[in-house]
Amino acid sequence: MLRPLTFLSLLCFTIFAHPARAEEASAKQEKPDQQKVEKPKIEDKENPARFAPDFCDFEITFPEAPFNSKKCFEGADCYDLQSYTMVYDLSTTVDVSVTCNPSTPEAYKRYNEQVMKAALTGMIDDRQLNEHNMAFRQFDKTKNASLSGTGITGTQEKIYVGQLWIGSNSVFTVQAELVGGEHPVADKSFRDILASIKEKPGKQLPKKPKASLTSKEKNQ
Repeated sequence: MLRPLTFLSLLCFTIFAHPARAEEASAKQEKPDQQKVEKPKIEDKENPARFAPDFCDFEITFPEAPFNSKKCFEGADCYDLQSYTMVYDLSTTVDVSVTCNPSTPEAYKRYNEQVMKAALTGMIDDRQLNEHNMAFRQFDKTKNASLSGTGITGTQEKIYVGQLWIGSNSVFTVQAELVGGEHPVADKSFRDILASIKEKPGKQLPKKPKASLTSKEKNQ
């Protein structure tokens, strides 16, 4: 069954709402019967479902511990990728990936609306979205650009949400897909994960020392 337009409207409201502060009490989530797809790597013994690195200005909470992997690009630093995938009744899939990388106050100033929207534009073709909307919000200490849209994966409809958040200490990215027909439990889980994004105190990480040149490099 196709999702009603009201679902997408409610989802957009969730995306563009200001993230709650970390100290606010979060509502308890129901834990429905679910089929696990990946074995999570537990990092936080107190609350493994919460992704909130000390330096990061943001946090997000999953229904259970996400799977942690290392992603590296040639000529660039590696970063941790948190992934959560859950299949409901073998028909509807919730798939969410999150990263948080250190940044600086200087970078925060450079990340304006144009830059942040441009960073998300490539996902329109990459995720094969038929229809999409993009928005930008600036809050007291953070900025957010969001891309939401619909498309097809295989033969199934999907809803895609991409978010880019930036604060003085970090850049926080979210990519989320809800693939398959309407499913009340899956739909709620998808909304709840996105609604769990909160601002929290971050901190500056010390800059990495530059590698010293070898005597051969100095003479070149």
